[in-house]
Amino acid sequence: MSMFTYSNQEAKACPRCGAVISRNADFVSCIGCGFRSFDDERVQVDWKRNNWTAESQIEKILEEVGEVAAALIREDIIEATRETLDVKQTCDTMLAILAYNWETKYGTPYPLKKIQQEHIEKLEKKGYL
Repeated sequence: MSMFTYSNQEAKACPRCGAVISRNADFVSCIGCGFRSFDDERVQVDWKRNNWTAESQIEKILEEVGEVAAALIREDIIEATRETLDVKQTCDTMLAILAYNWETKYGTPYPLKKIQQEHIEKLEKKGYL
């Protein structure tokens, strides 16, 4: 894996597409092609090859949520679990698309860790954690 300097940070390139990925970037999958994360085992689908957009992902997320609801109405917990995993994967794909859009627009690493921390703080403030 190649290493070089990017915005005063050591960076690495995706072994599949060569996109620059900061070592300190918050998002853990390649924003260029969706290649498996360097930092964990989460898998991203190849959304670029399929020409998916944030707008199309919203439609897919809503479709998948509907399938969870239908499975729950049928009291099919296994199918509800499968469909919930589809929702999770579709949301992960949305985050990859948003990360790509952010880095394309701003030229800086996607601040997902910061946004996640703000989310946790919100949950704590509401008493959910």
